[in-house]
Amino acid sequence: MPGLERGETSRSERLSATVENYLLCLYKLQEDGVAVTLSRLSVHLRQLPIGELIGTSLPSVTGVLRRMQKDGLVESNSIKTFELT
Repeated sequence: MPGLERGETSRSERLSATVENYLLCLYKLQEDGVAVTLSRLSVHLRQLPIGELIGTSLPSVTGVLRRMQKDGLVESNSIKTFELT
């Protein structure tokens, strides 16, 4: 890729499959007009095909969302809902 040094990757190339699944679920819930909470996201993630098994417990979802917030992919508000940035 132009502008990247050898061994560097762009942000989109660094996203793990787990983060991509979370982003997709967040997007779908937001498009449906649903307020995205930890529990709603956890339930939605459980509906993914068996081949996409990822951590869906509340602690797992919390950990991934914290990492996504740190990376600037999502933000939360005072009522504990999450939105894509």
